[in-house]
Amino acid sequence: MKIRKRKSSGLFSIVPSKNHGNTQQENIDSFKAIYNDYSDAAFLIEKEGKIIYGNEASQILFGYMEDRKEPFTNYFIHSDRDSIKMCFQRTIMEGKAQRGSFFGIQAGQIADIQATFTPAFNGSNISGAYLTLHVPEQQTALLEFHNDELQRELSELKERKKKILESIDAGIWAFDIGAQRFTVCSEGIRKITGRENADFLTGKVTWKDLVFKQDLEKYELSQSLLSEGKQIRHEYRITLPDGSLKWVSDQTIPTLDEHQNLIRLNGIITDINDHKILLHKVQHISYHDSLTNLPLRRLAEKEIQRLLLKSEKFAIFYIGIDRFKYINDILGHTLADEVLIQVAIRFRYFQEKGCFVSRIAGDEFMIIYPIHSKDGSLQGAEEILSKLSKPFRIDSYEIPLQASIGISTFPEDGDTHIDLIKNAHAALHRGKEAGGRSIQVYTKNNDQKTKRVFEIESGLQKALNKEEFILHYQPKMDIQSGRMIGAEALIRWQHPELGLLPPGEFISIAEKTGLILDIGDWVLKQACVQLKLWMNEGLPVVPISINISPQRFLKYDLVNYITRTLEILQIPPALLELEITETHFLYNEERVNSIIQELRKLGIRIALDDFGTGFSSLTHIKDFQIDTLKIDRSFIKEIETNKNHAILVESLIFLSERLGIDVIAEGVETQNQLEFLKRTQCQYVQGFIFSKPLPVEDFVRYL
Repeated sequence: MKIRKRKSSGLFSIVPSKNHGNTQQENIDSFKAIYNDYSDAAFLIEKEGKIIYGNEASQILFGYMEDRKEPFTNYFIHSDRDSIKMCFQRTIMEGKAQRGSFFGIQAGQIADIQATFTPAFNGSNISGAYLTLHVPEQQTALLEFHNDELQRELSELKERKKKILESIDAGIWAFDIGAQRFTVCSEGIRKITGRENADFLTGKVTWKDLVFKQDLEKYELSQSLLSEGKQIRHEYRITLPDGSLKWVSDQTIPTLDEHQNLIRLNGIITDINDHKILLHKVQHISYHDSLTNLPLRRLAEKEIQRLLLKSEKFAIFYIGIDRFKYINDILGHTLADEVLIQVAIRFRYFQEKGCFVSRIAGDEFMIIYPIHSKDGSLQGAEEILSKLSKPFRIDSYEIPLQASIGISTFPEDGDTHIDLIKNAHAALHRGKEAGGRSIQVYTKNNDQKTKRVFEIESGLQKALNKEEFILHYQPKMDIQSGRMIGAEALIRWQHPELGLLPPGEFISIAEKTGLILDIGDWVLKQACVQLKLWMNEGLPVVPISINISPQRFLKYDLVNYITRTLEILQIPPALLELEITETHFLYNEERVNSIIQELRKLGIRIALDDFGTGFSSLTHIKDFQIDTLKIDRSFIKEIETNKNHAILVESLIFLSERLGIDVIAEGVETQNQLEFLKRTQCQYVQGFIFSKPLPVEDFVRYL
């Protein structure tokens, strides 16, 4: 409650103005605005002498209650009631404030009261009066009352604070740097540390005493930031009274004085031990095989990378169980799984020797084996086969087991974990092709291609001759209207044995063998023929984009070949777009630029495909006249999770717009990706969210 200080003037200094048309409620509102927080008791009295309303002080000092419509004379002794009534009547008749001293009843005692009447107007008529009662002694009583209220509220606040601090699990503390002692230590500190708060408050125990010694260096490094006024938050382990360890999260806020000296620390400690245990379990599950409990490939790769940094010699044994599919088919999955578990148990021997053992997939394992020479790797492989040679006894079965091992060594067979694993795996396959139970060391000279690669390479020329290639078409869509504005022609190989192969399976091989030139011409011609068929059928055709390899792009007759094809089939050049990649510019930028200009003069559009995955340079956008920029799917895939990718995509869209270049985002698969591209004003998209690449018949229906 706020009480305004009473002014000690002669007559009451605030006289309400003679407003016209006031209702009783408006009079009450005016009274409240003036007197409600007043330190003296104040009443609004109607013309007949009954109290209409009293302020807060009247309730505290005189016990006035709002629901009682009593005469104001009730607050004075009998002998003075006539006098006080006459004073009130003069106010009503004369319309002037009246003042007098009378004996009244205040808090059950007779007191000398200074009463002041002020007329209350209703329009031009007097409707009643305001009465203020001043008792000098009441100020002391009022102050005592407020002081008692303040103390009570303060006590309640302290009690609530105490209960809050005791109820939360976190430990709240404050530390005085000058006194070198804790000044606040909540109940949560005791719960977390297992030590009494008095031990900290008296200095018997320091917090540094609790920090686990292996975490102490990192802890002290973080603490050094506090003197700079920096808030810190770190995690470390503390030692409990029984010697066990517990993880805590420590957030500390420093306070500096005007000279930037550290004077106080405030902080909060939380118990994160259960969280850490759960996190460790989740990480273990993520990086370990659920069947054998061995590390998975990801951990093996990290171990190889660690050894590469140390430049230590080691061998990679890529181990495959021979004829494991036969065991699985005959004995069933349950017993086959038990075999793998028993294999992992026998491999513990090598773990105890300091080797790193992991399960790669299925029946394949990997052992990273420290060696001093390449001959040592052969001895290690023989030891592995020896451990597996003894039959496995599972239920009533005695299962003989054989294995093949492929070996690569560092530094002889590679200097990256990718090459070392790949080469060991290639050696394993050579061993399996040789009949199994063999040890094969990787050698560059006799490294053979896999059967699948050989089949693809040998079948490419036949595929051209037998017309086994087909084209699928993936729509390009206007992101705002949802209208198809073009399509990309994508080659597929209908292999007689291997089935429908995507370009990733054979294009790189075609480039190595030189067949990419003939394949490129076939794609260009076939796309133009298909356009002509659609035009003859009266379909609403759209421009078709075709990928051109660097070899074909730089061949001397490219422009002539395209020109002849368009003239023979009577295809408008605007219906053709050639997609090149940043790799094209590595060969001969001047020649590439010249070809681009010739093609654009014909009316053929040029698109820069897969931007961002190769030798990305803004020069390629700035110096070469590119019509369309295609942002690679690898950036679109991560725009929701990778802030840098999102910024890059947004920047490319903005830059292309300023340069007058169309932008197509490739690989758009989700609604969130689409909404992001809409917000960044991307023009066109291509991806599964609208359509996958379609065979001709399905694409015609799409048209």
